[in-house]
Amino acid sequence: SIGRSSGKSSVASAAYRAGEKLYDQNDNMTHDFTKKQGVYKSKIMLPDNAPESLKDRGILWNEIEKAETRVNASLAKEYQLSLPQELSHDEKVRIATEFAQEQFVDKGLGVDIAFHDFDSKNPHCHIMTTTRLIDKKGLDMGKKPVFFRERRYLIDLRKDWEHSVNKGLEKNGIEERVTADSYR
Repeated sequence: SIGRSSGKSSVASAAYRAGEKLYDQNDNMTHDFTKKQGVYKSKIMLPDNAPESLKDRGILWNEIEKAETRVNASLAKEYQLSLPQELSHDEKVRIATEFAQEQFVDKGLGVDIAFHDFDSKNPHCHIMTTTRLIDKKGLDMGKKPVFFRERRYLIDLRKDWEHSVNKGLEKNGIEERVTADSYR
């Protein structure tokens, strides 16, 4: 969880993961991570009816910061996914993007996905999701969804990632498989 109670800023977190320079209107600071190495690419994914302006990383996360007024507000959730070294860069991006679409965007959340260290032994991506739904008016200021807080959801999410990775490996003629039952 990326939240205020732990002193975190969603704008700073997004800037770091994307390797960008973003201005945080909430704390009046510029967070510059343009020299960060290992960022392969990043992108914002939103529900189909979301306002076009929210596709701008700075606008999206500043809107989140502005919308959340509580001192202990949960601003975003982050999921880190290991990506198979055996797959091409395009395939790694494809399976992670499809996974983020199905698991988060199709459920109404915004996603900021950043791919890291593709030329190392640890290719991975960071998926930051909004904790509020997004519709044609922007952030839904009603009750926050709670499905991502349940332990069962995280267990199912790991299993779904296992299936996504294994499908990608099989599609590319690679015999190895991963399992959600281990971190190996």
